Amino acid sequence: MNSKLTWLLVAQRAEARVYEIENSKSLKLIHDFDHPSGRKKDHELGSDSPGRSFSSAGSSRHSYTQENGPSDQITIEFSKEIANFLEKARSENRFEALMIISGPSFLGNLRNDMTSDTRDLVTSEISKNLGGFSAHELNDYINKN
Repeated sequence: MNSKLTWLLVAQRAEARVYEIENSKSLKLIHDFDHPSGRKKDHELGSDSPGRSFSSAGSSRHSYTQENGPSDQITIEFSKEIANFLEKARSENRFEALMIISGPSFLGNLRNDMTSDTRDLVTSEISKNLGGFSAHELNDYINKN
């Protein structure tokens, strides 16, 4: 039986790990990303409350809003870093199939940031935040699901 060389990406906004799945029996760590700024909240990243403005037609006030706060921007940048790593590895034929486990929001970022060639290698996605699981716990989880 010819099995594909499969990688497992387990990612969240503050860390990510890439494993090689060996014979469906164990996980071998390929790369560990640590992203400590992903643990910070907007106010810890220097963000103030939205600015306020008076309406030009009267005395009412409203606040300016940002679509993405500083923590969202840091998360997006981390997702792009992971996607770039995967694209480089794909272009070097380091894996043939990719499984992804990530929380829903970060998974959406990854989908947006991966190239179509890398996305084509994704065989399964699990929309759960399992970043705290050990390699053994992850292996048990994917073999049961």
